[in-house]
Amino acid sequence: MNWRLLDAGKVAGKIVLFNFPFDTRKADAGHALDALQRGRDLPQCGAKAAADLGAVASLIRSVGGAGISPPHTGYSVPAGIPAGALAAEDASLIADLSAQGTVRMHLTLISQDLPETTGYNVVADMKGSEASRARSL
Repeated sequence: MNWRLLDAGKVAGKIVLFNFPFDTRKADAGHALDALQRGRDLPQCGAKAAADLGAVASLIRSVGGAGISPPHTGYSVPAGIPAGALAAEDASLIADLSAQGTVRMHLTLISQDLPETTGYNVVADMKGSEASRARSL
């Protein structure tokens, strides 16, 4: 990610929204990890880059596809400013509103540090028959 594209004059004193959509076509073609790569630097470094330019907070669009709530961020690097993630639909709404003019926002984040724990993901591939696929359509 080229952080030099951020304009300090436009960032200072503002909430920065990083709104990079997930590439669903790439994911649907079996390249989900490649689709995630485009946005992988945002949660790791975006807030820090914005803070270095004087931003008061940073928001990122969920790293995954639309319809995922709560938003997925991966992990982030401490930035010294409030930083959070938005569901894809919310990020799109804010981007659309900002294209129409100034957006004022009251940001309340209730994040907390919890002890480390083990997390689990459940992944399954359930194959059906041709008949069952036809009934589900």
